[in-house]
Amino acid sequence: MIDQLNARLAQLGAPSLHLHALVDGLQYQEHVTGETLGAQPGALALLHGTADGALADAGPWLIDPKTASAGLVKQIEQLEFAAHAVTWIITPLDIESLGAALRQRLDVHLPDGRTAMLRFWDPRVLATIAQDMDDDQRRQFFGDIVEWHLLLNGRRVHIGRHHADTH
Repeated sequence: MIDQLNARLAQLGAPSLHLHALVDGLQYQEHVTGETLGAQPGALALLHGTADGALADAGPWLIDPKTASAGLVKQIEQLEFAAHAVTWIITPLDIESLGAALRQRLDVHLPDGRTAMLRFWDPRVLATIAQDMDDDQRRQFFGDIVEWHLLLNGRRVHIGRHHADTH
């Protein structure tokens, strides 16, 4: 998978683009033995520093395949097929900037005034919200992401910036 994504990155032809994996920490803990994501180079917990920081290990993690170990990247590729736990993001943002941007998307405000966590790192949720958003919501949510790749019902799909611009 990583080879296909790197080929896609090259095909897009913008040297300033980065590839990141977004991984469900709880699914990682359940399916992968060995070091925790927090002990891995190139890993950033999205919940770290938020009100839900106590859940950081189980929450979403951004992984930079360029700085992560080859073993971690292989584990993530395997996890993608074992569970609904991995999506891949192509963006001009580095890991820190993307992490900050995605933290802004974690909470949604419900019509009754309550706040809920939006599990966009789950491929099934991501696909659903992409379809259910109106044009402005889609542009705001996907605006700094060139392509978001995921497995949906065993099929490789992606949501691209052009989807945000043309719906």
